Amino acid sequence: MLFLAEIQRFGPLPESEMAEIQFLREPPSLEQYTYPFLQPKLLDYADQTLKQKGSDL
Repeated sequence: MLFLAEIQRFGPLPESEMAEIQFLREPPSLEQYTYPFLQPKLLDYADQTLKQKGSDL
């Protein structure tokens, strides 16, 4: 699944798999992905969808 959200603020992280939050200008390299065969396709799909809807997110 892929989700899009407008984040207004961050609070403390809950106990879960997520260890940290990072702000990146570019997506990580393929070696850093959990699912390198899938995540680039999801990002491309999201990018195309946002462009079609005229969003600048």
